[in-house]
Amino acid sequence: MRTPLVLLWLWLLTLQCCIQNQRHTSSVEEDAKNKPWRPVPSGRISIENAADLLTIVFLITGVTSYLLGVFPDDVNGVVRNALNAAGFTCFFAGSLKIAIGDQHVLSASAQQ
Repeated sequence: MRTPLVLLWLWLLTLQCCIQNQRHTSSVEEDAKNKPWRPVPSGRISIENAADLLTIVFLITGVTSYLLGVFPDDVNGVVRNALNAAGFTCFFAGSLKIAIGDQHVLSASAQQ
């Protein structure tokens, strides 16, 4: 029965998303008003500790994914190329965010 393994893997992915979503300053301010019981606004964990936890969970998820065989055998390189393209997209988006700074925000029309 592989159901527990599926649930573990999905839980790790969801945990990453939740930590990422709740560790930004604007998210903490919003959660302090709307969801004060969450860990960061309630003071149970700091933003810095949440970033450290995210890194640890990211590594655990990667190792778990490898052990569970999530990474496919890529005979012709299509999956590898798609994953690399997604990675470069994230790198370029991060670089652009750093370059434009917090004072400027891309509008929805600029992102299209």
